[in-house]
Formats: sequence, C-alpha cells, structure tokens
Amino acid sequence: MRPLLRIESVPINLEFRTQRAQLRQSTEQPRANITRSRGNAFIQTTPSQFRVDTFEARASAGLRSPARVIQDAAVEGRSAAMEATRNYVEQGNAVTDSRGRGNPMVDMITSRAIRTFDTIMAFVPSVPPEISYEAGDIYFDFTRDQLDFDWSHISTRADMEFVPGELEFTVSQFPQVIIEFIGGPRYVPPSSDPDYVPIDY
Repeated sequence: MRPLLRIESVPINLEFRTQRAQLRQSTEQPRANITRSRGNAFIQTTPSQFRVDTFEARASAGLRSPARVIQDAAVEGRSAAMEATRNYVEQGNAVTDSRGRGNPMVDMITSRAIRTFDTIMAFVPSVPPEISYEAGDIYFDFTRDQLDFDWSHISTRADMEFVPGELEFTVSQFPQVIIEFIGGPRYVPPSSDPDYVPIDY
C-alpha cells in the first residue's frame, strides 16, 4: 500500500548584517600664507671723460677756422703794416747813417734771412693741447628677496565622532511543515470505486 501523505519540513532561514563600530576623526589641515617680496638691483654708472682740446694748438700751427683766420689776419695786417713802417725807417736810417759800420745792405739781407727762418719755424704748434680727465663713477644698490610667513591658520582642534556597531537579523524564511496528501480519492462505500476489487475472505 502506497503512503498517502508526504511530509516536508522547511527550516528557518536567517540573514545577518553587521556594521563595525567606527571612530571618525576630522582635523583641519594646517595652512600657511607665504608672501614673497622680490628684490631688485639698481646700477647707475657715470662714464669717465677724457677731453683733448686742440683748438689753440691747431691755431698756433696755422690750422684755424674761417672766423679765426679773419680775426688773426686783421691783427697780423695791422702788425705787418707797423712792422713794415718800422723796417723802412730803420733801413733808411741805416743807409743814410753808415759811419763806417760796414756795408748796410749786407746787414739788411742777413736780418731778412733770419726773419724768414723764424717764420718757417712758426708752422710748428707752439701751444700744447689742453688735456682734462674726469674719473667715472658707479652706484650699486641691491635689495634682497624677502619671504613673509603667516601661520595664523594652524588649528590643533580635532573633531571626533563615534559610530557604534550594528547587528541586524532578518528572517527570510520562517520554519514550516508541509503535509501533502498524495493518495487517491476515497470512495464511500468502497465499492463505488471504479477500480474496486472485492476482497475474498
């Protein structure tokens, strides 16, 4: 005879969820403001000066400007006129007053030769150039770089927060017993069963 019932037991199903305890700490990061002042360098120089003035030297050698030539020509012309007058007077006096001092013509020719020689030598500069010198100067000013630190943003305070642990149970399946009838229909009286077979005693 087959069993009429099937019994099934379903166990309980539990789910666990845990969370660890935590200690949360927050601190402010230290900060510093740095300000930089750039340095600079200042250099000022005064160059040396070397001056050579050859104006008078050139003029004494006959190398003169047009204005100076005109001015000197006027002076020399007046001097030449006075010199010529004086020479004519001296020559006239020498010719008229010989008095046994030799030949006056020879003396006049010799004096003219000497004056010509002096005139030729006058073309060499007789005045030296004016030379002046001024030493140069240098001024140097230097300012170094500068760093300024501001530590006003440093904080020693720390914020702490404690988060306790957590344990959670969840019942995803409750226990149960499943009873299932697996037999056939029951006929009353039994003889009404189409598959009824009488029993012989």
